[in-house]
Amino acid sequence: MMYQHQILLMMILDRIYLMMVDISIFIKISFVLFLFLVLCPEIVAERPQEHEGLNNVIVVDNLPKVDQVKLEKLKAVISKVYSKFGVCRNEYYPLDEEGKTKG
Repeated sequence: MMYQHQILLMMILDRIYLMMVDISIFIKISFVLFLFLVLCPEIVAERPQEHEGLNNVIVVDNLPKVDQVKLEKLKAVISKVYSKFGVCRNEYYPLDEEGKTKG
């Protein structure tokens, strides 16, 4: 939800951007973004982080069903394979009533 002061600030930044006629577009955008980051840090803090989107989710199916003893080895193998593609922030291995992975 946008508050009155945020709307006013965005209007002011828009006016500043329009007054900067002789400056390249890259410098204009950089300047406005810098002002926005400095003057509205609470809005910037609310934006979604890169790792919070559903575009970054990997579901691995048909893993072997293992008990607690072999679970750490399974986690190490899965981490080794998928660490080639990026940083794994959260891992979840569902367990059944007996403490084995569901596969």
